[in-house]
Formats: sequence, structure tokens, C-alpha cells
Amino acid sequence: LEFYSNPVSADRKLVNDLKALSYIGISVKQGYTNCSVCAVSDDALITSDPSIYKACSSEGLDVLYIDKPIASLEGFEYGFIGGSSIRLSDTDIAFTGQITNEEIRGKTDSFLRKYGKTAVYLTEKVLFDTGSAIVF
Repeated sequence: LEFYSNPVSADRKLVNDLKALSYIGISVKQGYTNCSVCAVSDDALITSDPSIYKACSSEGLDVLYIDKPIASLEGFEYGFIGGSSIRLSDTDIAFTGQITNEEIRGKTDSFLRKYGKTAVYLTEKVLFDTGSAIVF
């Protein structure tokens, strides 16, 4: 199992605790990475951040890199995939709205199927960033 963090800003105790549990730390430049990542499985993710893509790919993770903004965020030029997606269960990844770029939607759906996941599109709106969601 992997985790990604900025070694400068990450809580050192938490990083050490994760490493003690055999998690592998992947260093990235971002202070907060959750907004830039849609976790598909323990070994696969979707991101539009080139440095996260490079760092995770070089550690052997399967990464779908999306090279265009696909989410909106009120007051900003674009939103992020992590703030627009929620891992609901072992089989379902929810998206806040529709991925309107058909090529990217096709790649995303195919990538999810590769890991036994199904995309659940929660609204008919264009995909939008809500921040982070935690499912209990």
C-alpha cells in the first residue's frame, strides 16, 4: 500500500506510523494531494497533476493521467478530480457530475473497469469540485 505526501509539510509522526505499517511513501511537491487524486484501488489512481503522475508511475502504480481540466470549481479556472470523485465502495466510484469530454470519459470508464469499478455519475451537471468527501 502506498501514500503520497510532501515530506516538508506532512506530519512526521503520521508518515513514520504509516511506514511502520509497511506503507510505501511517495514524495510529491503538493502540500495537500487528496484534491488531485481519485483513488481507484490500492495500486491505481487518476490524476491531472503531472508531478503526482510522474512520482506514482515511477513507484509502479497504474496512473491514468488526464491532461485537460474536466471539473469546474466556482471562483476558479478549474476544479480537481479528487474533489469531484468519491470512492463509495469496493466497486463504485462516484463522480459529482458528468465528464463531458467523451475521450476522457471513455478512458476513465475503461480504467475503472480494469479494476472492477463502476463510475456512478451523481448529477447531470458538468463534473464539479466539492472539496473532499469522506464515506463512512
